[in-house]
Formats: sequence, structure tokens, C-alpha cells
Amino acid sequence: GASQTDISLLQQAGFSVFNNSRNPPVKDRVSSMNCMFKNSIGERKYFVNKSACPHYSRKLQQQIYKNGEPEKDGTEDVNDAGGYFIAYRFPIIKPVTRPQISIGY
Repeated sequence: GASQTDISLLQQAGFSVFNNSRNPPVKDRVSSMNCMFKNSIGERKYFVNKSACPHYSRKLQQQIYKNGEPEKDGTEDVNDAGGYFIAYRFPIIKPVTRPQISIGY
């Protein structure tokens, strides 16, 4: 994750930084991305302009998974960068189950 120094450097350079105190689990980040590309009812909410972002588009298309996690090639990972934003802005909301209370009469 980004250290406080990284965040401070970005803020000192004039960027607004929005981040959670902890990174989301990888599976939640990947699920957030996948849901934005196409959710369970077929809606597409995240689009990448291949002309304006050819590197990002190519990296997204070539993403490899190993053992259920994105495989990293040892270089920069633009997919992670996009994924952290999406997971922050459009997180996976897990349903909360509550115990049922039975009232006897």
C-alpha cells in the first residue's frame, strides 16, 4: 500500500488524495473492477478510451491470473492503480445477515 510519505508527496504536489485507511482485499478490488466492466444485470459502467489510454487498455486485456489472484509482471501495475480507485469509489458491499428472532406466543 501507499505509505504516508507517498500520500504526503502527492498532497504537497497539489493532488487531492482519497484513500481508505487500509487496502481492500485483492478479491474485493477485482470484483469491484469486474462489476464496473459488466455487472450481474448486464450494465457497463466503466469504459476505457483505447485511443487516449492505449497502455492501460492493453494491460487490462492482457491481465493474467494465477491461483485466483492477478499475476504481476514485476513492472508498474496500472491495473492496480485503476482498481484502487474503483474499489474506493464503488466498493463491494457485502450483505449483513442478522439473526432471526422468533417470538413465541
